[in-house]
Amino acid sequence: MKIHHLKQIIDQICNEIFCPHCQKACQCPNMEMVRVGKSGAEFQFICPNCNIESKVQAQLEHNKKKPVPANDALFRIPIKETEEEAKIRYKKMNEIKEIGSEVKRFEGGDVRELFL
Repeated sequence: MKIHHLKQIIDQICNEIFCPHCQKACQCPNMEMVRVGKSGAEFQFICPNCNIESKVQAQLEHNKKKPVPANDALFRIPIKETEEEAKIRYKKMNEIKEIGSEVKRFEGGDVRELFL
């Protein structure tokens, strides 16, 4: 869980959670974090008014990412590509593959050898 999510959860607990027994506000200095996970956390606190221990479990809500429409500008395929532009693009793609292969085959030694 990211720290800013954890801070949001703690702020929300301090502002919105009340003791289930006496209905007094949860006081954050008396709260302990029992467990934290990837998308949730558990806290406990002892109410200073009635000395009852309570636990609060919080779970992050994940909003589903909206799919990007196919007509979005980022996904447009260049239609007016000349034969020369296609050759240049193909050549660059092959150069990148070759560099990746060379890096994979590199067995240590002088790093400058990769760039000669």
